[in-house]
Amino acid sequence: MERVKKLSIAHCKKILESSGKKYSDEETEKIRDLLYKLGELDYRISMDMNKSDNSTCELNKAA
Repeated sequence: MERVKKLSIAHCKKILESSGKKYSDEETEKIRDLLYKLGELDYRISMDMNKSDNSTCELNKAA
């Protein structure tokens, strides 16, 4: 898996706290890491779906 440069905790904290709620650095890091994991999962699912769609198209062309 390719390493991704993550947003800084300070930047994430600024975004999170713009709603008025306060977060510790640890909470901010956990939220950031969860969001990165969700993004990675969404990307993988999207790539798998595209592979499935492409193979279905190829099968339809052959028929």
